[in-house]
Amino acid sequence: MRSVYKAALLLTAAFLAGCSDNNNSAFSFSEAETLTEEATRDNGIYSLKTDCKSASVLRDGSLVCRVEFDAPVKDEKNVLSVDLNADKFEDVFVYYGAFRADCWLYDHESRSFVSAGKGLPVAFADQRRDPSPLTCEADSDNKTVTVMQSCPSRTGSTVYKWQGDSLVPESMSIRYNTIEDGMLVDNYIFDENGSRILDERQHIDYGTGECTASERDIEYFRVTDSSVDYIKGAELFQSIEAAGLPDMCSEILADESYRDIKSGVDYPLPVPEKKMLSFDDFDFDGHGDLSIHTESAVTGESEKYVYYRYDSESGKYVEWDELNKLGEHCLIAFPDDKEIAYYEEVSDTKNNNQYIYLWENGALKLVKRKEYIRGRGIYKLYEYDGSGNESYVKDVVLPTGTY
Repeated sequence: MRSVYKAALLLTAAFLAGCSDNNNSAFSFSEAETLTEEATRDNGIYSLKTDCKSASVLRDGSLVCRVEFDAPVKDEKNVLSVDLNADKFEDVFVYYGAFRADCWLYDHESRSFVSAGKGLPVAFADQRRDPSPLTCEADSDNKTVTVMQSCPSRTGSTVYKWQGDSLVPESMSIRYNTIEDGMLVDNYIFDENGSRILDERQHIDYGTGECTASERDIEYFRVTDSSVDYIKGAELFQSIEAAGLPDMCSEILADESYRDIKSGVDYPLPVPEKKMLSFDDFDFDGHGDLSIHTESAVTGESEKYVYYRYDSESGKYVEWDELNKLGEHCLIAFPDDKEIAYYEEVSDTKNNNQYIYLWENGALKLVKRKEYIRGRGIYKLYEYDGSGNESYVKDVVLPTGTY
């Protein structure tokens, strides 16, 4: 990595503090600074300009170099300009809003941008309803870069360390709220392959902000670019192939019309595992089964969900042919009545149908349909006989009297 000059860094920081926030910044050289011989001879004014597609360095208004991003970002605020390696030239951190970011260093010697990291993990996916603005800090003493995200429902930070001229993820911390357990902080570390490992989960007191309990050796699931991993402590116990989940999760979170059917929540949970996976007990054996929200949920194709049954003998999850016959639907388990159901369509203008199944000799049997009549506070109940014929039973008034 290029030489670090603390005096130059302080002068640059002071200069940039007066710059505007329009992603266009300027910096110049002074003969009084401790610089390389080439830099001392260069008294031009350099500026960095960014937009949603690219970043450019200009000297006295003339183009020096330009880099095109791998994909356009949704908002210019997701392109951060900051001196990451303390060489007094601003670099570029590009956040794509899908748990991923790229880093580009401006190399003054070659007059070009050099990649310092591709597909770097970031704590959150972006979402229009609840955006997570990014800030970035470089620590030249510890040779780290920290990217922070914050919004009312969650905060997160990701720490990267320098290995040569490249950034690699070192740790990640995410604070978020849950209905069941209150405020939690998940602390992750990264292995040599860049895979995220949940090292500790802290339970936080709302009033004091202090940690009241800490968990380690946790059983959890991890979504990667190519799999869903079932992890026990530090052991990778099972890996289930599933491609494209982080990118797809970001698309769902950015869709303002998306609403989680099971929880009724329309704001994002902090990590892809919380949105892409669910663990209803579909066979009512006391063990949570696994459903994976697949990429076709965005493209509109069938088989939007893939279901896996928990096998108590092996402790692993086995693909579930019977439930996957209904893979285009988000299934919901009702343990009190031993029923499995799905909603055919959720609409603000149409009547909605709920189809209800029971288990019979290892197979799902359709037994009832409820047609919720919009604006009347009732649903019409239908039942199916052994041959699958439907018959009307009665109108049922909803407890609230509204729908």
